Amino acid sequence: MEICQDSSPNPAYEAPPLSMRSNIFGDGGGGYLVTYPSIGGIVIATTPLPADLAHLGLSQTRDTERSNAIAEEDDIANRMLRLGANWWPDWDTYARHRERVDQGILYDFHFPPDMFVGYPSTGGVWVSKFSADLDQSWAGGKESSQPRMPKGWRQALAGALTMDDKCKVMEDLGAVFYDSIGLCPDVAQTVDQGKEMFERYLALLRNMEDPEYLARWLAIKGRSSDRENGDDFYEE
Repeated sequence: MEICQDSSPNPAYEAPPLSMRSNIFGDGGGGYLVTYPSIGGIVIATTPLPADLAHLGLSQTRDTERSNAIAEEDDIANRMLRLGANWWPDWDTYARHRERVDQGILYDFHFPPDMFVGYPSTGGVWVSKFSADLDQSWAGGKESSQPRMPKGWRQALAGALTMDDKCKVMEDLGAVFYDSIGLCPDVAQTVDQGKEMFERYLALLRNMEDPEYLARWLAIKGRSSDRENGDDFYEE
């Protein structure tokens, strides 16, 4: 099974220009923050929160340019991952599958979950993990192997201008607290770790582009036992 490398013509899934780190504030952009670490691939954060931009030392009102310094690029990539961003092998792979998720194709564990991470000034870390699927993709009583995002989650977080504000919203909406980020298995702390964590999704994403596999997956997605039998689909 080969994955097509054609980019989506939809401007909502276009990467920022190579000279730029983000296209959050421009017209027609999808709202992405990206870094290109030295080990290869790309680290992507979709529509980062104002509190996250401030935490990274980036502008909350304008798009910023990429750095020519390799060490700086790697540093921002590591810090983005600690905020819940994901490493991907290339932009086209991300955009193609992200668009399909947003179109309502049910991916469940085949696509990395949406991660939200907050670091309160008092120490520790708040973490929430949600299915990347649209809510309507789970109509009909289907069960997700990952938690569903609470209604109003993004709207509530959008108003958090500081990291402490973000953490308070996350706490109020049921986030999990850890004494340190190292205790959370779902958040990468380095690019190397982010790439390693993504390895499990490579085969799963390829499977979702195999018509026979996709038909079989979609045919059984409504069974109540999907959650328990999900491991059957972790095919290499």
